[in-house]
Amino acid sequence: SDLGGVKANEFAYVTSGSAIHRVEVLGRQDTGELRAQETQVVATCESGVVSRLTDSGWEQLAPAAGVDAFEPGAGVRPWSFEMYGRHYFGGPDDYRVWDPRVGQVREWTPGENSLIPPRIFTAVRWRGRAIVVSEDDRHVLYGSAFGEPTDFQTGGETVTATQAFAGTTAATGAIPDPITALMPSTDDLRDVGTNRSVWRITGDPQTGGQLDDVLASEGVVAENAWCRGDAGEMYWMTTGRRVVQLGSSGMVDISSTSIRGRLQRIDPEEYRVELIFSDREQGVYVLFVPRSGTPEKDLEHLFWSKRSQRWHPVQYAGGIDRAVTAAAVLENADAGGWGALLGFADGFLRFVHPEALDDDGVPIASRLRVPVTGDGDPQRGMIQFAELVLDEAQGPVRVVGVAGRTGSTGDDYGQETVVQPGRGDGVHVGVAGSHTWLEVIGTGEPWAIDSMAVDVHLW
Repeated sequence: SDLGGVKANEFAYVTSGSAIHRVEVLGRQDTGELRAQETQVVATCESGVVSRLTDSGWEQLAPAAGVDAFEPGAGVRPWSFEMYGRHYFGGPDDYRVWDPRVGQVREWTPGENSLIPPRIFTAVRWRGRAIVVSEDDRHVLYGSAFGEPTDFQTGGETVTATQAFAGTTAATGAIPDPITALMPSTDDLRDVGTNRSVWRITGDPQTGGQLDDVLASEGVVAENAWCRGDAGEMYWMTTGRRVVQLGSSGMVDISSTSIRGRLQRIDPEEYRVELIFSDREQGVYVLFVPRSGTPEKDLEHLFWSKRSQRWHPVQYAGGIDRAVTAAAVLENADAGGWGALLGFADGFLRFVHPEALDDDGVPIASRLRVPVTGDGDPQRGMIQFAELVLDEAQGPVRVVGVAGRTGSTGDDYGQETVVQPGRGDGVHVGVAGSHTWLEVIGTGEPWAIDSMAVDVHLW
């Protein structure tokens, strides 16, 4: 389903016609410097404009005196991370930092006798260090000194546990394959994805950390193609086009047969894959972000429900101007907790909300797919009859049964029935196939299902 649609901030233009390329939420963790109510949302646009979201709209972050405007370069997607309440961001050769207490963008410059690694490919915060990978050598991890993101000086007569390290000087050594993703899961564990393997670092590399091979046959497809779940489990999309979950019980392939064909068609050269975990929806968004050129109209993304262990297609209508270009998670009390915060090609930043208003103030007609048979069922199935009961004052909705040879495309559609609020209406379906499902379609009003029953015959 589209999970109720997206909610647009009425003041959400960062800059007219400039796609949002990166979204970072500052203050997500208690650093002792930013309180929860001081959470900052910062967006970086294709044009290089960097803005923060305020109560009165977007405020462009001005560079300090003598500092040029940020220019990421044509076709460059900026990297960013949050550390001690500050926003670090940049392109391959242009490094910046914004401190909300100072209010100006400054250059991220090295400390005395130090040098920040050149041509940064990706960067994250881990164990109080800035961890950086350079385009010049994607096998090497560079870690700043503990608590000092400007100090990358390694070596010296006395080696300490808190000083900077490089993959060539740390106890763990260099990563065997070119790094594609840095995936910190906890302060003690960090997963590192490469183009053909996944490695886990346990402990700090400077103090004898351990490097173990987690997945030897496949790597991680892109730098943001991973996320951390609410129970500490990790998810990523592999170079073999699978989505896997790594938790306390080991690694599980959560890709179903219904989406494998869709994943196989994704070309990493054309699309950058991003994963985010929504605590409110209890599941993983798999988003496909065009790297360049005109994005596919009404591009279909994917959502995996942790509760039902099922996949659902996700679309944001409106053509190429609604292509998702960036993603993060943000806490929103009105929407019931942490949820998906999406940047779009039209310059809007939107929060996925169950009772959303579209840009024109009209509630989105949301669509929910309820799988009935398929994905491992050895038999064909027929949905003969269904009964839906809506909550009071919720609805109406339209209901139709669908069957198909796969779980992604319908070949047979039953007769559509309108179900009114607070009533239990019978729906004569009469569709059969290898995969069957019900589609519940909103009509512009908020809706909620109280109960549902389905009569299914298998053969």
